[in-house]
Amino acid sequence: MIDEKKHQKTVPRKNFIHNIESLHPLSIKYIKYWKTIKRSCIEGFWSEGKYMPGVLYFYANLGRILMHVNGAKTKSVGRPFLRDIEWEKAYVYLEAKGFSGFAEDPYITCSEWVRDLLKLKGEDYTEELEDLILRKKITAYDVTNPEEFPSNPKLKEYKWARMYMREIQVKDLGKALYYNNARNICDLETRRIGKSMMAAAIIEHNFLFDGATDYDVYLEASKNDAGLSSETLVGAIDAKYTKDLLSKVQMGLDHLPGSTIINGKYYPSPLSKLFRGSFAIGKYVEAAMEVKMDGGWKTIGSRSKIHNRSFADNPLAGNGTGPNLVVLEEMGFMTNLEDSLGAIKDATYEGSDKFGVILMTGTGGQGNAAAISQAKNVFYDPKAFDCLEFEDVWEESGSIGYFVPYQMRMDEYRNNEGVINQEKALVKINKKREELRLGKSPKAYYSELQNNPLTPSEAFMIDDRNLFPVAEMKEHLRWLKSNQHDGFVKGSCGELVWMPGDNDKLEIEWKQDVKNRLIPCSYPVDKERDNTGCIQIWEHPQKIGGSVPYGLYIAGTDPYDQDQAGSSASLGSTFIYKTFHTSEGLYEWPVAEYTARPSTVKEHHENIRKLLTYYNAKDLYENERNTLKMHFEHKNCLYLLAKTPTILKATEGSKVNRQYGIHMTKQIKTELEFMARDWLMEDRGDGKMNLHMVYSIPLLEELIRYNETGNFDRVISFMLVVLHKHQNHRIRVQETKVGPKIDPFFSRTKTFYKK
Repeated sequence: MIDEKKHQKTVPRKNFIHNIESLHPLSIKYIKYWKTIKRSCIEGFWSEGKYMPGVLYFYANLGRILMHVNGAKTKSVGRPFLRDIEWEKAYVYLEAKGFSGFAEDPYITCSEWVRDLLKLKGEDYTEELEDLILRKKITAYDVTNPEEFPSNPKLKEYKWARMYMREIQVKDLGKALYYNNARNICDLETRRIGKSMMAAAIIEHNFLFDGATDYDVYLEASKNDAGLSSETLVGAIDAKYTKDLLSKVQMGLDHLPGSTIINGKYYPSPLSKLFRGSFAIGKYVEAAMEVKMDGGWKTIGSRSKIHNRSFADNPLAGNGTGPNLVVLEEMGFMTNLEDSLGAIKDATYEGSDKFGVILMTGTGGQGNAAAISQAKNVFYDPKAFDCLEFEDVWEESGSIGYFVPYQMRMDEYRNNEGVINQEKALVKINKKREELRLGKSPKAYYSELQNNPLTPSEAFMIDDRNLFPVAEMKEHLRWLKSNQHDGFVKGSCGELVWMPGDNDKLEIEWKQDVKNRLIPCSYPVDKERDNTGCIQIWEHPQKIGGSVPYGLYIAGTDPYDQDQAGSSASLGSTFIYKTFHTSEGLYEWPVAEYTARPSTVKEHHENIRKLLTYYNAKDLYENERNTLKMHFEHKNCLYLLAKTPTILKATEGSKVNRQYGIHMTKQIKTELEFMARDWLMEDRGDGKMNLHMVYSIPLLEELIRYNETGNFDRVISFMLVVLHKHQNHRIRVQETKVGPKIDPFFSRTKTFYKK
């Protein structure tokens, strides 16, 4: 058996860089040589146990880009460098195409069908195995004894494709296999790292080799006059973005190596294709030509296509195509990204099997708030959009799209093998950042974070007007995530229930989830998951003389008014806030949260009523939706709802008077944003700001990613809490009578609230 430890030597870069030989086009050696080149472009190339994907072999050896050749100040056509980042992007694309192993490995498969099958037992296993064999999902490449397959298949050991394809094997293992379903790629990168160059090479590769992954199959199909054909869709929100990308594609096609002139006759590169059509927006080029033959005109060529489409105001721009490759350039400007992906999705599927790859590309520091909001949704929820999932090793936010940080651009720290020394690069980067942070203007500092991001959230800081202290909140968020083992930091989850009390009066009681069955809703919202949510508490209500003092706790709510909708990403959100000091615990901080979307609105509203009753708190709610008030009115609990605030400048002269709650206009929201920002940044006197008293991880994540157009339920409810706090500061006690029945709590505080 192959040694599982593998040999971990470094295979030199020079092994994979080949200078194209100059051979006579009519020689036998010429044909043989170019067949070898073409096979490497299609199937990939092995050297000393290291596998180079076909698209990378093409890019490194036959790709041509505009670059500063030999330090020249002006650009000219040159051969791209082969760096560690190109290796990584090629492997990511290989995985997205459905890589499932190597044909000549007798022990290992990366087939996800095998992975899932191995989890089954007994009859379920047998039935599923037979079904997968019948559907040709389990093939001879997935068994250790193909001569007996399928009568007695013994499955190979499964290994994760992402890990396996990068390993250095003890021998070359032949062709790459593609039996897994394809995936999409949400690619977010730092600027000026060659993103468009690699994307152009992928488009060229798909067009020139007709989407082929097996050279022998490619030749056989050509012999039978049933040649393979690919279809590539290139799109963006604006024609200028596709124009720039396709100009790189056209230049690469125009400068393919291997062309020559002999005795005055021009011989094109053996990889070139004759094509017709146009790269203009709304048009396409096609690998086809009309030739006159006996009997008339005939169309020859593979018919592979490259479409150029604008998605401006038209998420259906990809309709009518059946692409095995879609490239959406500059997703940070696509205000209809989610709708566009939904429309394209079916075009990349055949039944339940996905064959097409959608490559979305974006750059840190570029975009607008409306589009960035959608790009964030895709990047931070890759599974929902059929994208490859990567672990967020930078900020530990869970699964994310593919991210390339700034240090990967620092070519001066690359060695002769093209590998970056990230530690040295980060030293220089952090030194520059610290100098900017201590400068007079924060604008330069934040611009540096946006344009040269080290983490995904920095790349998304372009959100036009996030007033909140993003950098400080990110630091606090990292601390929270690393201290979730602490019970106080994590809080407790549970539910509130009505229980019989004295004199048959119902009393509210907390039931903690000791079996960890209840899960708070995360951010961003996954529409495919259960968003029933639960109540999360960091401090239970403090009682004085057996009861919770009136005014000690206040609340803010952003509700919803429709029963569960599978397509909705909106949740109801309520925060409970402790306003001043008691003998126990902290003060001026959010002590509880209920953000959820249970199966019915009634259940949601009743949970809010229970929470308010538990804390003896009044709730300032967003009153665009009336069902919350109706529920409380039905329960004779309108006293739990706060009256409409009077302190906002944006409501002066307003004719809207709904008595309870507040309606959310753009002007009101702007005023609340500044209130929330001031609260977050307020100094608590111990070297910390108020933001360090926020223990809700999803709230911090929403605040960090906040913009005007996205869906930020927690931020809205939190801003309403802050407004509620400011409104209550204006309340003054007109008359205070001290008697034997006064709550002793009020003798220890200078803050009074009128009942």
